Order: sequence, then structure tokens, then C-alpha cells
Amino acid sequence: MMYKFSRILVLSPHTDDGEIGAGAFINKLIQSGAEVKYIAFSSCKESLRDGFEPDTLVKECQLATATLGISNIEILDYPVRKFNEHRQSILEKLIKVRAKFQPDLVIVPSSSDIHQDHSVIFNEGQRAFKNTTLIGYFFPWNCINFSADLVVEVSADDVKAKENSIACYKSQSHRFYAQEGYMRNMCQQQGSNTGLGFSEVYEVIRWVIKNESA
Repeated sequence: MMYKFSRILVLSPHTDDGEIGAGAFINKLIQSGAEVKYIAFSSCKESLRDGFEPDTLVKECQLATATLGISNIEILDYPVRKFNEHRQSILEKLIKVRAKFQPDLVIVPSSSDIHQDHSVIFNEGQRAFKNTTLIGYFFPWNCINFSADLVVEVSADDVKAKENSIACYKSQSHRFYAQEGYMRNMCQQQGSNTGLGFSEVYEVIRWVIKNESA
């Protein structure tokens, strides 16, 4: 079955990006028995509001990913908005992960995402995983143009799991996307374009179909 993935790598520039972009699909994949590895490239301590400890987002990310059923996570410490200064280091990290984990699906920010850190993760992810199926998740507030090449139908339970994971980020509760009902409405809107219930949409960056014996 061409859509059956067993090892999925989620590349999250900052803590919470992976959950926002792909939380429902991640839950769907894990429920199907897939193994998911999650890498956040920054703990975003520079972006925390006053009154929060520097490791707040690390702890919140650990809780949020556990809520989705992810146990294999790494949280790195690249400085927010300065990923471009560390491109080679990020690429080398991804090449090591590729060799060890050998994912058959990699989920990254989309090519149209204009956030500088997201753009770096897209570009270095594309370089490191050019022989792997690669899809890009959608942040409507970061994407002026977006190709919704792939529509993934998800269940109400998948959407709820996504909402629960994002709710773990108490330090980000002031963000508009953290407001009650926002993610549910977005998944509903993305599904309505194809007559489905709830969905997440993705850009197909590369789709690799290998022989079953490969």
C-alpha cells in the first residue's frame, strides 16, 4: 500500500510547530502503528514572556509530544530567527538522523513558508532527504501561496489529540492559534474543500514509491 508509512520524521523549527502543522496526521499515523521521531530545532527561550523559566518550552514540548504518543523526541537549541547562521550544522544533524532512523516519510514546513527559520528547515530537510517522501505542512499566517497537493482526512479524535497537544503550551496560550476552536475550525475548513469532514493539507515536495522488497 503506497500510503502506508512505518517511520516518520517530523521536523519542527520551534517547539509547537510540528503539532500545529501536523498534529492530527501524526496522531493518525501513530494510531496506525507507525513510529514517529520528532525534532524541534529550538527551545525558543528567547521568545518567552517575562515570568517563565528558560526551559518552559522544553517541558511543554515533552508533554505535548507525549500527548500525541511520541516518545522519540529531540529538542535542540538553535537561536530563534538565526537558523541561517547554522545551516551547515543543521544539515549535518539531519544527515546523521537519516542514517540512523531511515524515515520513509519526512514532514517539514512548506516551501512557501516565509518565516526565516522555517525556510531553513525546509531547505536543509530537502537536501538531506532528497530520496525520501517529503511533505510540507501549512501555516496560513506564514504562507502567501500554498499548494495543497495532499489532503489527509483525519478523525474528530485526531483533531482533539492535536488540540490537546497544543493546549500543553501554557506559555503560548496568548497566541491566536491557541484559542479554543481555532484548530478544529481550520481542520474543518481544510476538509470542506474536498467534501471531507476534518482534514490537514500538505504540499507534496517529493513522493518516492519504492519496491516492497527495498
